[in-house]
Amino acid sequence: MRDFAGGFIWKRYWPDNWEWIDNALHLCTDERSAVNLLLVLRFHPNVWDRAVKRGEQVSDTYWEECRAFNPQLELEAVSLAVNNLLDYSRPVDAIDLLSFAVHDKLHVASDLLCRSLEALLRLPKADSGRQIQRMDRYHIQEVIAELQLREDVSTDRLIPIEWHFIRLLDEHSQYSPKTLHKHLAHSPDFFHEVLSACFRSRNVSESERESASNHDKYMAEHAFHLLRDWNHIPGTKDDDSIDEQQLNDWCLKVRELAIASGRIEVCDVQIGEMLSRCPLQDEDGSWPCQAIRSVIEMIASDSIASGLHCGISNSRGVVWRGDGGNQERELTAKYRDLANKVRFDSPCTARVLDSVADSYDRQSQWWDEQERWDE
Repeated sequence: MRDFAGGFIWKRYWPDNWEWIDNALHLCTDERSAVNLLLVLRFHPNVWDRAVKRGEQVSDTYWEECRAFNPQLELEAVSLAVNNLLDYSRPVDAIDLLSFAVHDKLHVASDLLCRSLEALLRLPKADSGRQIQRMDRYHIQEVIAELQLREDVSTDRLIPIEWHFIRLLDEHSQYSPKTLHKHLAHSPDFFHEVLSACFRSRNVSESERESASNHDKYMAEHAFHLLRDWNHIPGTKDDDSIDEQQLNDWCLKVRELAIASGRIEVCDVQIGEMLSRCPLQDEDGSWPCQAIRSVIEMIASDSIASGLHCGISNSRGVVWRGDGGNQERELTAKYRDLANKVRFDSPCTARVLDSVADSYDRQSQWWDEQERWDE
């Protein structure tokens, strides 16, 4: 019966028969029936105005229950709707509206974009879980990506937003926590803070270690994702070249902090993995570039070598198998050639490149053997 009544109302009203709606509202004898009538109509400022005129109870109930969807709203209407949805603890619906507005190139105020994301983070756990389950997470990504382009958004405000939504900004999407990546590259203290959240200190014995709380696990998980996808090299300049001195200074500072906290080994591993993601090469084709090799040779620890090797190996990504070990033989030749280019001026780097080549050489032999067994 409700569906029949809704269809009748929609047919009489569509697209703009507001006179009929006003007459129907006048016939509503109680607030609930007035709300039900307004809820059938499209999400539009004319409906919102009528809800307000009908009284506070009708307006409150309308904003608590309305289906907040209309991708054709103008900027002023979007701003009004989002503010109202936030007042009624509906940040997910607010973010959905903002995503459509951003997609349509409407310049919604940066503060409103931030407040909607921050409101979602402040929801009680039960409410946030229920609302997030029914939302398109792409909409959160769109709003964050827009904020990352805004010059009037402070780093201090964007960092906690990216941190809490970092699982939506990983290598499996087209989005990334750019502000966090830059902050890692500019702040040795922040890098050490993230490192400490992810890895325990070797200065603490097993008997002294307390079991991890839910908050500790949450922080460690987010720290792991941030470090895993981090690809902004410290010392990177506007033209994407690297200031070697800035990079060296950053590494010296984070290692100093890591030594003091008992995390130097994992620190060097993370530095090695981060350096492996730098695509820059020298004019003669040498890779890594001179600035990167300088840091590797300065530190020259087994841990940084391990991190560099791991990062290079992981950069291969998903592989489609060909004939035997042909792919691996090509990679063996590639990394052997790179090792030969830097062997005399960067021996530590060359040893890592040689170890990568050796690894692919062994894999090529294994795949050759597999192919013979499969025949």
